Amino acid sequence: MAGFAPLEGRRLLDVGAGSGKLVQFFRGRAIDAHGIEPSRALFDRFLAGDTAFTYATLDEFHASDPQTFDIVTAFDVIEHVADPREFLRAVSTFLEPGGIFFVSSPDVESLTAKVFGRRWHFYYPYHLSYSVREPSREPPRRMDCACIDARHRGRLRSTAYMIRYAQRR
Repeated sequence: MAGFAPLEGRRLLDVGAGSGKLVQFFRGRAIDAHGIEPSRALFDRFLAGDTAFTYATLDEFHASDPQTFDIVTAFDVIEHVADPREFLRAVSTFLEPGGIFFVSSPDVESLTAKVFGRRWHFYYPYHLSYSVREPSREPPRRMDCACIDARHRGRLRSTAYMIRYAQRR
C-alpha cells in the first residue's frame, strides 16, 4: 500500500474489518485507522468495545457519521456483496477527493481457479460475485475515479501443499 500512497498522517477506513487486525496494525504505527464490520457475529467476537470499530453497513455508517477518509480498504469483501458496482459507489462516498481505494478479491481468472474448476477453494455459497476486475477497471462515471493498478497477487505454495490440496479435492 505504501508504494501507492504515503500512509503516515492519513485517515484510513477498513471496510469489512473482520477481526480488526489490519486496523490494529495501522493504529500501532500511529495511523488514524478505523474499521466497520457489517457482521454482528464478527463484530461481537472481535471488535466490540474498541472505539476504532463500528458495527454497520456502508450506508448505515455514512448516514450516522458522514466523514471522509484519505484511504479506504476492502480486502476480501467485494465477493460477499450482490452488487459490486453499488458497493463501489458506496465506498466512493467515504473517499476524500484524490483518495485511494485498495480492494482485493479471489481471482476467478487465476490459473488455480481454472485448473480446479468447480472445486476451486474460493467457490463458497456466501460469495455472491467473483470478478472485481470488471467493475473496478471501469467504475461508474459518476464516481469520477480510475483504476491505477490491478494485478494477480497470488501466493507461493509448496509442492507438498498443492499435492495435499489436490488430494482433498
